[in-house]
Formats: sequence, structure tokens, C-alpha cells
Amino acid sequence: MAKPLSPFELEIMQLVWNLEPVTVRTLVDEVNRKRTSKIVRTSVLKQVQRLEQQGYLNRSDSRPAQFSSTVSESEVSSRAASDLVRTFFGGSHMNLVRQMIDDQPLSDEEIEELTDLIKNSNKE
Repeated sequence: MAKPLSPFELEIMQLVWNLEPVTVRTLVDEVNRKRTSKIVRTSVLKQVQRLEQQGYLNRSDSRPAQFSSTVSESEVSSRAASDLVRTFFGGSHMNLVRQMIDDQPLSDEEIEELTDLIKNSNKE
């Protein structure tokens, strides 16, 4: 599970987290629900197989096979956030926060919430 998820892999994982255990057929239906250009079953199946090989999914012995996640959504998002900080911000969380605030200033409510978050994190 060292490799970050591609956008399509993440889309599949989000469906698995919401629907597990889930079959490939259900994943194909859900992936195509809001698309005008449909994705074929073999493309979804290939991504599911890759996710299984990478250790993100577990396949049942039942027929049709059902897939369940082996990692939580919070584990994946935490890993992605760490990769983002390391890759784009030199490992500095402050550089990330500065960039986000420069891009879009915080509201008074967000500043208060962030202040409380910082105060509470120092108590732990």
C-alpha cells in the first residue's frame, strides 16, 4: 500500500467503503451512475484487481465475489495528506496552512475553530 491511489482507484475505494461488501457489477453500476461516457466492466475489474494486489481490498470466496476494504478511509486520507505535505510543502504543515490561507482567507468561524483545535492539540 505504498503507492498513492489514482483518482479512479480512490473513486472505487469510496464506493467500497460506502457499500461493502460489494460486487464488481455493483461497482460498475455505481461508477457509471452519473457519467455520460460509461466505463466498461473490464476497466473496473482491472482496478479492483490492482487494489486487491496492493492490499486495499479483500475478495470473498463466494460467487459472485464480493470485495471489502482492508484499510479505512481515514487511514488512506491520512496517508494522502502526509504525502501532500511531504511532496509539495517540504514536510512543513505550516507551509500547507499558509498556502491554503493565501488561496482563500479564513472566516471568523474558521479562525475560531482552528484556534480551538490548536489549543486542544497542545493539551494532549
